Amino acid sequence: TTLTVSPYQDPKGVREAGMRAAVGAGIVYLDHDFRELYPRATVRSREAGMYRQNYCGCLFSKVEAEAQRLARRDVHKAKRGQ
Repeated sequence: TTLTVSPYQDPKGVREAGMRAAVGAGIVYLDHDFRELYPRATVRSREAGMYRQNYCGCLFSKVEAEAQRLARRDVHKAKRGQ
């Protein structure tokens, strides 16, 4: 799962959910923490022109991500004296 590369996810929670899902499906969950590869994965996906969603997909997360984006924009404007 892509959740194992994101430093924003709960690795213990991802592992537990993956193991439960695997048991339910009768398969083996292969657990590996890929978070150390996140910076490289980010660069490579941007170089490839891939879409990168900056929120989990729920409305709450989307609103939160937009608020953070606007706050960063305001900080950058203030630094430039605008």
